[in-house]
Amino acid sequence: MINRKKWVLLGFIVILASVVVVTNISHKEVKTCKTTKVEKEQNTNDILIDAVADWIYSNSYRTDRYVSKWIAKCVVENAKYDISLTLAMLARESNFNITAISKADAYGIAQIHKVHFKELEKERIINTPRDLFNPCVAVKAFNYVFEQKLRKANGNTRLAIMYYLGVSKNSKVGKKYLNDIMKYRRDFESVFTKYVFNSRLGGSNESITN
Repeated sequence: MINRKKWVLLGFIVILASVVVVTNISHKEVKTCKTTKVEKEQNTNDILIDAVADWIYSNSYRTDRYVSKWIAKCVVENAKYDISLTLAMLARESNFNITAISKADAYGIAQIHKVHFKELEKERIINTPRDLFNPCVAVKAFNYVFEQKLRKANGNTRLAIMYYLGVSKNSKVGKKYLNDIMKYRRDFESVFTKYVFNSRLGGSNESITN
């Protein structure tokens, strides 16, 4: 009788040990899957940042590689709207000069006009206009201002772009501005496609800055 109890107890211990081992293996597999997913997302993000940084550097006459990478990171991590649209607007507005100030008192890389300063302070996006010299803050400010213009344009992106410039839809200046934005946008999308293709094949990305 005692021997039977011992065998039953031993069998229970073996089953329990098996469950623990299987559970540990399952947890490790889940953890590995999660880690792999995060790593893939990070790799994709890094490729995008590098592509944006190279494009900024090749399309600016005053921005070095360090600042280009800084701007790229800010755009990728903070852009609310299509990245190619955001980049096109920044390129046209300031040529990626993060400390730009226009004669009309528009500040930073997104050339945020002074009429928006109080709103941006109220929304706690900026404390002072000079905060707009930080490209990450400037991108957040751009998101806010462009959202207003988009609302005014009833969701029409092209019209919102012209409103961002501060002109009407029939303005010749506005139409030229819009064409410039679309040209920058198409150029980035074309370059980015080639960049990703080369990155996946392990090729060189140097050609995009030539």
